[in-house]
Amino acid sequence: MASNEDTQPVAIGPQPSQVTDTERLQKLNTDLENIPLFMTHLPTDDTNPAVEALKSLISEEAPEDMAQKFKTEGNTSFHRKRYDQAVAHYTHALSFDHDNNELKVSLFTNRAAANLELHNYARVLEDCKSALQIKSNTPKALFRAARACIMVGKFDEADE
Repeated sequence: MASNEDTQPVAIGPQPSQVTDTERLQKLNTDLENIPLFMTHLPTDDTNPAVEALKSLISEEAPEDMAQKFKTEGNTSFHRKRYDQAVAHYTHALSFDHDNNELKVSLFTNRAAANLELHNYARVLEDCKSALQIKSNTPKALFRAARACIMVGKFDEADE
């Protein structure tokens, strides 16, 4: 600090903040609450542009297109041998309501393939049954169901 005989000492450099740690933490929490990733609840008004942008992304695409995107993600995960992720993507794709039965059959048979790799044979059979209810004689569904039956020792059912 510089000093002169006739004046008070003058501080040089940055001064300590008058804001307490508690106040800083409260401000940080308030700022984070405005970022969608850190929100603990959605705002009821339409004042947050980030939230509105995310909402518009969700609602702009047709359900069939969204299902197709998640199918593609599932296929990528499957080829990377991340079968649990593939199952999650196919499951999410199946949650979209659309009329494309070919896509639905493909999603069920793909999820069955991932579950076959995970040794979830009961789920394989459920998915194959769902695929066959939409389109009978689907080769992939028949083949995967037969493999699952063989793996659990249900040889008679594998013939059917």
